[in-house]
Amino acid sequence: DTQIRLSAAEQAAEEARRQALKEQAQARREQDEKERKLRQDKLNRKRDLIQQRADALRHFSSDREDKNERTEREKQRRLHSLHQQQFEEEEAEAKLLSYHQHNSQQDQDDLFSS
Repeated sequence: DTQIRLSAAEQAAEEARRQALKEQAQARREQDEKERKLRQDKLNRKRDLIQQRADALRHFSSDREDKNERTEREKQRRLHSLHQQQFEEEEAEAKLLSYHQHNSQQDQDDLFSS
């Protein structure tokens, strides 16, 4: 009878030890999962920051290229405007010269015909 009681007590102790080991293993798995999630979150934040920096650099480069393109277009527009103005001035001078030559010729013709 003592043997049976001892055996029952040993079984209860063994069961308690097994339950404690199960609980420890479960706690370890939960802690490992929590740490894995923390590491993953940290990696995700780091990846997001790297992506944000890359996007910012890309936008900076793009903005700089856009600014350079706008500057170049403005230079071309001004150059075209300057050439157009020079052409119009030369055309006006040519007309004025032609007008003076015509009037001068007319004056000479009038002088000789009188």
